[in-house]
Amino acid sequence: MKILWILWLTLACVWAQEHEMTPSEHNTIHNSNNRPTIRLQKERKMHEMQHIDEAHAKAIAEKACDGETVRSLRLTHQGMTLYWLAQTTSCRIKINALDGTIIEKEKR
Repeated sequence: MKILWILWLTLACVWAQEHEMTPSEHNTIHNSNNRPTIRLQKERKMHEMQHIDEAHAKAIAEKACDGETVRSLRLTHQGMTLYWLAQTTSCRIKINALDGTIIEKEKR
């Protein structure tokens, strides 16, 4: 029984690492300096960490929102989760930028 518990715990830790940023990656995004050049560096760092590109995120959002055209798409993060925020006329969706899963979908 202990072996099964250890195996499950190991798999859960590996799964969590694949779907979230590491603390060191998260810290590279934040800085107390908000000059425009620093903000650009933060955006570049987030784009370096993503695994799902903008075109793929747009396709996922259009499929999840019944074929509607995506009006806005931006890469952002909350806590340790890096995600694409896509909006259509009647749908708002968050797509994990590391693995492409849908985090949240809300109808307007």
